[in-house]
This record gives sequence, C-alpha cells and structure tokens, in this order.
Amino acid sequence: MIRLRPVLCTAAFLLLFFSIGAGSAVQAQSSADDQLPQDIAVLVRGPVRGDRLPFFQPNAIENYSGYYTFRQQDITVYYTNREIVRFEEWEPAACGGVQLYRLEYADAEEAAPPGVYFYQTDTYSLFFSFPGELNCDFIERFLLRFDYFRTVRELPTKRPPFPAVVE
Repeated sequence: MIRLRPVLCTAAFLLLFFSIGAGSAVQAQSSADDQLPQDIAVLVRGPVRGDRLPFFQPNAIENYSGYYTFRQQDITVYYTNREIVRFEEWEPAACGGVQLYRLEYADAEEAAPPGVYFYQTDTYSLFFSFPGELNCDFIERFLLRFDYFRTVRELPTKRPPFPAVVE
C-alpha cells in the first residue's frame, strides 16, 4: 500500500497538471479569439475574374470580384477598368467623403441585389454589393487601402490589388 501511494500521488499530480494546462490552453485560445479585432474586413476569396457584371442586362464587361467579410456581413466588390456610363436612375448616395450611386436598373437580367453601389474614377469603376444597408465605414477604409496598393504595386497584371485585410 505504501508503494501505491507515491504512484497515486504522481498520477493525481499529473492529472491535475494536465487538466490545468489544457484548461489554460483552451482559455488562452478563447482569450485570443476574444481579442481579435472585429473591426477588420478580411478578403475571403478573390480576385475572381468574371466576364459579366451580374446586376446588368446581359453584358460582356470584364471584371474582378473580391469577397469580404466585415462585422459579420458578406460584402462583394466588383472592379472593372472598362468605361461604365452612369444611368440617371442611379440615385446619389453620400458616404462620408465618397460619392456613390445606388443602382436602380429595371432592365437587368436579374433584379439588382439590395444595396449595390457604384463608384468611379478616371481609370476604374467599383461596385459594392451589400446584403443589407450601405456600410460607409467599409467603403472608406477599402478605398484608402485599394488606392494605396494601386500606387505601390509594380507587377504588370490586370488583376486589381484587392487588399487582403482592410483595417
């Protein structure tokens, strides 16, 4: 019986040690997840090349799409360097300092999803598709990062520099 006591004590000690260690590891993982910034958009897929914009009547507008998740919202960004003529029906939508236009297009093959917004510069156009309300915070942050990467990239490619992370 005396010989079993050190073995039982050692087993009890190891069981306690590993259960505390495992608990700490689970707690540490949980703490790390809790500390992840929820205010960061992440590119989950893209850029994906497409040969038509899905919210227009049949077209052959080459584009690239990026799929983001931000604040538990799925956002799709479409990029094209083709000239896009803005329709009068598209209503202006102010988004901070960014001028957008909300798509309204009756002749589309598919109805425009709720929340498709158009943004245009001299060299490219973007469409932002939201499943719900317009998210100006995402758009303003995205444009800052996107334009930054357009100025620093030196790779000869047609693919847009969708940022992997939008902070």
